[in-house]
Amino acid sequence: MTATGETGGVPMEDVRQIVRRRLRYGVSLPERAVRSTAGVVGGALRESATVLLPQAFRDARTYRGFVGQMLDFMAEDMGGVARARELKESDRVESYVARKTVGNFVELASLATIHLSPMLVLALVSDISYGSRAYLREFAEELEHRGVIDDA
Repeated sequence: MTATGETGGVPMEDVRQIVRRRLRYGVSLPERAVRSTAGVVGGALRESATVLLPQAFRDARTYRGFVGQMLDFMAEDMGGVARARELKESDRVESYVARKTVGNFVELASLATIHLSPMLVLALVSDISYGSRAYLREFAEELEHRGVIDDA
């Protein structure tokens, strides 16, 4: 270093800026690794579920409420991976993390008091009624097809 504050012809302020930028990048590497891993895992699981699971199962409220939202959160919010087909902005929930935190708190409080999650109970009742409706519709169509009843 010379008396003028230069190191090998490079001003000392430039050296400090270079070191500061590289340190900032190095410190951000663990977060980047976690985000990219969450994006890859969440996206792969979400797309695999889309291909492997039947549509009726994916349309169930319990699946959408528990699994679907968590996969979307991992892929989109943590990993920053956008869907191939974009959802409308009105479909996305604002302040997802805050709402999810409050919802989880209410759910844990109800689990501690009545030992059953109200969201789980409502989702199961909804899925059972939807499944019953679908079953009865197919049953009536089969009876009509066999000539047991006139009009389904």
